[in-house]
Amino acid sequence: MPRICDRAPQKSFPFCNPSLSIDARVDDLVARIPDSAVPGLLGDNATAVSTPDGLAFHSVGHGGLTYWAPNINLFRDPRWGRGQETPGEDPHLTSAFAVAFVRGMQQGPSSSPFIHVSACCKHFSAYSQEVPRHSLDANVTAQDLADTYLVAFKACVTQGHVSCIMCSYNAVNGVPSCADSHFLTHVVRHTWKFDGYIVSDCGAVYDVLWHHRYTHTAAETCAATLEAGMDINCGDFVQLNLPAALPTVSKVAWTRALKMLFRTQMRLGLFEPAATAPFLDSSPADIDTRAHRQLALAAAVQSIVLLKNAAKTLPLDPDAFEATTRLALLGPHVHATTAQLGSYAGVPPFVVSPVAGVTSHVPPSFVDVHAACTVRGQNMAEEAIAIAANAAQVVLFVGLDQSVEYEGVDRATLEWPGRQRELIARVAAAAARPVVLVILAGGPVDLEEFEADAKVGAIVYAGYLGQSGGTAIAQVLFGDVNPSGRLAHTFYRASFTSEVSIADMNMRPHAHSLGRTFRFYTGAPVYGFGHGLSYTIFRYSILAQESEYGEDVRGRGVRLSATVENAGELVGDVVLLCFAVPPGAGTKGRPLQTLAGFERVNDLRPGDAHVWTLDLDFDVAFTLVGDDGTKEVVPGTWTFHVGDVQESVLGIVAERYFILEGSNLRYYKKRGDPTPRGTYVLTNECVVGKVFNSEEKHKHHDQVWMFRITFSVGAGEKSYKKDRFIDLGAKDEKMAEAWKKALEQTISAIKEVAGVKEEILKGADVGKGYSATILDTDNVSLFNLDTDNVKTEQGWWLVRVEEGLRIMQECPLGHQVAASMYAHHANLTNNLLFASTISAVLAFSVMHSMVANMLVCFGTAFAAVVVDLFPHQHSYLVSLSCIWDSSVTSVKVVQAMDDHSDIIYVQLRPVYIWPMWQKPRDLVLMRYWRREEDGSYFVMYQSTTHPECRVRHNFVRASILGGGYVIAPQKSSIHGGVRSLVTYVLRYDPKGNSSIYHQLGMDVDAVLPMLRSVVGMRDELSGGDFITPSVTVADSSSENSRVDGGGIGGAAPHVVQKLKTSLPEKKKSPSKKARFRLVGVDLFAFDNEKERYNLANRPGSHVQTAPGFTFIINMIIPSPNNLSMVFSLFYPIYLVDF
Repeated sequence: MPRICDRAPQKSFPFCNPSLSIDARVDDLVARIPDSAVPGLLGDNATAVSTPDGLAFHSVGHGGLTYWAPNINLFRDPRWGRGQETPGEDPHLTSAFAVAFVRGMQQGPSSSPFIHVSACCKHFSAYSQEVPRHSLDANVTAQDLADTYLVAFKACVTQGHVSCIMCSYNAVNGVPSCADSHFLTHVVRHTWKFDGYIVSDCGAVYDVLWHHRYTHTAAETCAATLEAGMDINCGDFVQLNLPAALPTVSKVAWTRALKMLFRTQMRLGLFEPAATAPFLDSSPADIDTRAHRQLALAAAVQSIVLLKNAAKTLPLDPDAFEATTRLALLGPHVHATTAQLGSYAGVPPFVVSPVAGVTSHVPPSFVDVHAACTVRGQNMAEEAIAIAANAAQVVLFVGLDQSVEYEGVDRATLEWPGRQRELIARVAAAAARPVVLVILAGGPVDLEEFEADAKVGAIVYAGYLGQSGGTAIAQVLFGDVNPSGRLAHTFYRASFTSEVSIADMNMRPHAHSLGRTFRFYTGAPVYGFGHGLSYTIFRYSILAQESEYGEDVRGRGVRLSATVENAGELVGDVVLLCFAVPPGAGTKGRPLQTLAGFERVNDLRPGDAHVWTLDLDFDVAFTLVGDDGTKEVVPGTWTFHVGDVQESVLGIVAERYFILEGSNLRYYKKRGDPTPRGTYVLTNECVVGKVFNSEEKHKHHDQVWMFRITFSVGAGEKSYKKDRFIDLGAKDEKMAEAWKKALEQTISAIKEVAGVKEEILKGADVGKGYSATILDTDNVSLFNLDTDNVKTEQGWWLVRVEEGLRIMQECPLGHQVAASMYAHHANLTNNLLFASTISAVLAFSVMHSMVANMLVCFGTAFAAVVVDLFPHQHSYLVSLSCIWDSSVTSVKVVQAMDDHSDIIYVQLRPVYIWPMWQKPRDLVLMRYWRREEDGSYFVMYQSTTHPECRVRHNFVRASILGGGYVIAPQKSSIHGGVRSLVTYVLRYDPKGNSSIYHQLGMDVDAVLPMLRSVVGMRDELSGGDFITPSVTVADSSSENSRVDGGGIGGAAPHVVQKLKTSLPEKKKSPSKKARFRLVGVDLFAFDNEKERYNLANRPGSHVQTAPGFTFIINMIIPSPNNLSMVFSLFYPIYLVDF
């Protein structure tokens, strides 16, 4: 391939100057590319593009310099078809593998600044399920992201310095991975400082549009992925559609993409002159050398795991077999070659089958061989059973292959495929001596039966060993090598598939899951992570001591010294694993155990011992991730296991230097540090405990006097739950008491300031109002109060109380559907997101799925539905005839509570998209309503229980966690009938097997308690006369039954009649004249970070960027003043589904 920098005039350009930094050279190169060349470079990197200078750029992909490996997704579920490609189920082990793999591929032993090849860590992120991977939306908690799904990728970037990250097919929490600017740009590039290129998985950009329906057009999809941080796609989607998209792509985005691509090429040395270019002396002779073959064999041998070895069944004696004492090799993998390579294997120079490996130790004339059956087949040869009955020893080669587990397919069960379980059982029963199982598989199978069966003497897990697999298996079977492998994933019972759904991304156990992997699984596995036997005996001892081990390791820690002694008779390798059990293991989301470290000891001779020293820093090894996704040191007793021994470390104390500044308790690593490590914000709900003698040793003092600060929800820069606390210590009791007093005085002062303001925001139950004296027009100081610590019990914070109404006049791109829906049916001419222009509490839920989602609302007089059409049609509004109401078979009033609330029983039996296996739902709801002066209704629902409403046979009791809707005043339609706009917000949980029921497009759990408070506020402020006028009921044959826009049609009378009978006319004497009038509630939400950023940075904006969610409550005061209160969520995690 001709080298660009050997040509004139290119070699005189700065980008060909090897004395400059790569960044400077890339900047010069990209600056010379005209805008017209960008589509060719980004869309098809194999296209030559000429610049005015006559400079040609060529793809280097055909040179084999980019390798999209390793796959470092966690093997979180044993059914996953691609688990075989991964290092296993532990984040720490996977991280170490990723770093070693990337460094080995890119740098090797060379100290050159250039890389041999470009490695790529994939698939980012939370990818571990094949069906339906192209449309899967992985719902992942912040805690699981931080301590499971992102760990290996962070190590790959920050320690391995990988040059490529591949974004995956799936979405995470509603955003497709290749269009997620938060993860690709904020986390990977900005936080982790990634300086390579990001490529999509093959076809993943196509999926953003056609499977996730995240965008509406191909051009918009290209723009969205490039702006999010993707640099190039695998496939031709961007190539075909980028020219149309480029006008909407910022120059910053496409410049970054070009720089990352050319930066990688420069790291590969492609822009170096031939005289100084690296790695030009490589040739085909350097491939498949003797050393390479030895390495492949050594890797295979070290990977074999001995799971069971009863009565020393193994190793076998090759000299014990002759013509009359024969060795039988049976099973579908006895001749395995291709099956040993697994998925994504290269073309090996040879593959040694198991039978070839064994017959290199035992003469073929003494060996009987029969496959008996295939991996998945239903036929079995009886001849194999007869061979087993006549053999001195039977070795069965069984397992899985690429017909069972592979990309695109997940297993449905952990049972043996085909008739293999029957084969094993029959052979074991017929054999004279306990048989040996050798399992070739990527994922686990259920071995519970054969672990307990005395007729199965030994079980060997070989995995997919590659080209030298047969040789490696034979060396272990006959004792040439002492097995030393350890399981990198758990072997579960078959019942696991009914205990944990593969679609459940939660690692931690909950009501419907026993948890996943050795860190969280609360069931009993057959073989646990790290299990592995040896032909010799190892004995362990462990000692822990407090240590200060240098500035290269942060702070203080514990030094573990583990001694392993070979107490057996054979030389053997041993893999030392250190497991840490934290305080409160298995509770409050804490793991049962974690892998703290590992080390391989080679060739340990009988009688010899090895000492393994493991330094554990308090800030690393003694930290856990909280439910908010942040790490913190966990004090208490930690227990460390190595082998069969353990050592406890008591009372971990992380030394910090604290400074109290107002309500901010800042902590530093040591006195004099300029930057705090973090801040705890004291609130009026903090409690300071009594001072006590901890009886724990500290490195500077004999005793530590401690006290505890317990935080309630919303305390500080981190999100704390009510059981969260920190323990502070001092060198003597007097100092501890002084600190305790200062903290208590600060908390007391906060309570005094916030006392009056909190009354405004206490969450009222449905139907309860607020005192009329709370909001007084004469209390001008209300506008000047500091609102930093004013909050509701639901986690809403009062951002500001200000004069004037704040009616949102702007519609973000992602909510044009909602805006146009509202504008169309309210006859509004401008695109308002949520317009506070009528006397009703308005909220809106934007739909992004099919009509099945609409089956949650009932009794409405109008239903506007967004149908999930093709992406370019997604913004169209379609009014469907009574879709919601047709799902209600009955609505029964069970009990009238008062004149504005009752309890109802509802049966839901949808008639659209209704599979036979889907059970109908029923609900028991408390319903609250108000008839407003302008003719509108405000109705709220919340699930409840009632003794008369038991779950019916064949029904599933669903739940509405809260919500309701507003029925606007009736208006005449163009056809002479009536219509009403229904604006609603609901949170519906279908329970049970809910494949046809989907959650609403927006997760409004946190909104509903606030709406409940708004109802009570409205009752008090508006006075409320509660006089319910009659509702006009049209005859079913009348033209008045129709709604303009092709709406409800002939079903309208049924709907209106239902509405009338469902909301009985009640009267109540008018109360005093309202002092305030609630104008409305604006709900402002955003689809992406860019929208939040743009609005939040405008002058006077109070839209919080972290949760992307804000409530504005507007009130008109009967005076010259208007009032608005701006609320925001304190917990971003509350709205993770946004």
